Amino acid sequence: MLMASGAQAQNSAQSNDKQAAQTSVDEQTAEEIIVTGSRIRGVAPIGSNLVSVGQETIEKTAPVNLSQLVNTVPSISTAGSISQAENAFSYYSPQIHSLAGSSSNTTLVIVDGLRLPGGGQQFNQTDPNIIPVSAIQRVEVLADGASTAYGSDAVAGVVNYITRRTFDGFEMNVQTGFGKSYRNTAASFIWGKTWGTGGVYIAGALSEQNILFNRDRPFTSLGDYRAFGGSNNLSFTCPNATITVQQQAGAPNSGIANQVFLGPNATTSVANIGANAPCNNSVYSVMVPGQGRGNVMVKVVNDFSDKLTMQFMVNYNRQRTHSPGAPGGISGLAYGNGATGGSTNRFP
Repeated sequence: MLMASGAQAQNSAQSNDKQAAQTSVDEQTAEEIIVTGSRIRGVAPIGSNLVSVGQETIEKTAPVNLSQLVNTVPSISTAGSISQAENAFSYYSPQIHSLAGSSSNTTLVIVDGLRLPGGGQQFNQTDPNIIPVSAIQRVEVLADGASTAYGSDAVAGVVNYITRRTFDGFEMNVQTGFGKSYRNTAASFIWGKTWGTGGVYIAGALSEQNILFNRDRPFTSLGDYRAFGGSNNLSFTCPNATITVQQQAGAPNSGIANQVFLGPNATTSVANIGANAPCNNSVYSVMVPGQGRGNVMVKVVNDFSDKLTMQFMVNYNRQRTHSPGAPGGISGLAYGNGATGGSTNRFP
C-alpha cells in the first residue's frame, strides 16, 4: 500500500506539471508582437554591398578631385567626364549601377551623412568636388537600394564622403601635366592642430586647366572625314554670314554689288550641295573646356563630455568655366524685281 500510495502521488505531480506547461504556452501565444519601422540608419546588415576606399588608396591614386577618387570604385559607373564635370550649367554626379532609364538622381551623394546643395547654374546635381580632396578620410559606397532610410534619390545607392575628424601637422601635394597647347595644374593642402579633446584644421585645393579647341589637334580640326570612312561635317551656315537670295522666276537678280549678293543674270559658282560646303565649323568646337576651381574648408571638433560633442564645419568653393560656342551663322533675305533695285531684309 505504501508503494501504491507513492505511485499516486507521482501521477498527481506529473499532471500538475503538464497543466502548468500548457498554461505557459497559452500565455506565450497570446503575447502581442509590435513591428516598428524607422528611417534612422542603423548598423549595416552583414553581407551588405558596402565598399570603402580608405586613406591608403587615396594616397596611392593621388586624385585631383573627388570625382577621380570615386571613379576607382567598380560600383560607380560614371562620375562625369572632363567636359561633363566642368559644365557651366550642370554637373554629372557619381552614379551607381547605371540603371536603365535612370540618371545620377538615383544615387545620393552626401558628406559626413549630410546632403550637399546642387552644383552648376541649374543646381540639378550634387557636385562633391566642392570639398577639398585633402580633407577626405575615406569614401563609403553602398551599392544597394537605400531609399527606405534616405528617400527616393537613393534608389541605386549612397556615396558617403567621410572627412577627417582631426589632423595634426601640415601636408601639401602639387601635380601638373602638359601637352601641346594644353596644361593642367592642381595643388591641395591641409594644416591642423589637435588637443586632448579635439582639434581644428583647414584644407584647401586649387586647380587650373586651359581650354583646348578641336583646331588644336590635326585630326579633330578636320571637317570632312570621308577619307577615314566618316561623314562630311562641312556646312553652308558660315560664321561670317550666309545670305540666301530669292527672286521671281525669270526676273534678273539686281542685288547689291559684292561677293555675297549676285549681280544681274549671275549664277552661283559653287553648287549648293553638301560636298561643296565651304565652312568648317568644327574648328570652333571645344574639346576640353577651360576650368579653374578653388575651395577651402575649416573644421573644428571638440568633445565636452562622453555625451556632448561639438562639430563645426564651413566650406567655400568658387569655380570658373570657359567653354565658348561656335559663332552663329546669319541667314538673310535679299528681295527685288530687277527694276527697282534690290534691298536686304533688316532682320525684324
